[in-house]
Amino acid sequence: MTNGLSISVPVDLIMPQIQAAIQASVEACMKNQPQPDPQYAAEQVAHILNVDAQTVHDYTRLDPGHPRRLPYVVAYDSFKGKRFLLSDITAWQRRNQIDALTQVVPLVPKRPARRRATRRAA
Repeated sequence: MTNGLSISVPVDLIMPQIQAAIQASVEACMKNQPQPDPQYAAEQVAHILNVDAQTVHDYTRLDPGHPRRLPYVVAYDSFKGKRFLLSDITAWQRRNQIDALTQVVPLVPKRPARRRATRRAA
């Protein structure tokens, strides 16, 4: 015989609290895990940026210090070659949007139209 107090609780009453505590613990653990960074091909990046695929390739060929250079990852195990990370694409968009807003584009006046010599009626 045990000397002490024993409490019996129906499982139906305590199970939802246990499940909620486990769910909250799993969600907190998942938030601390690194999230995957999707990779895209040049054609997909061209569609995202609304430019031609050749323009995307041209952005990759710029000097490493150039603000318009688009970084990429070389995929050796794929025939696609260059893969672009979503984080790099969004950083590129943010960087170039700020550049476009601060850059002052001078208006170049158009050359005046040449007028044709008209014949005067005699």
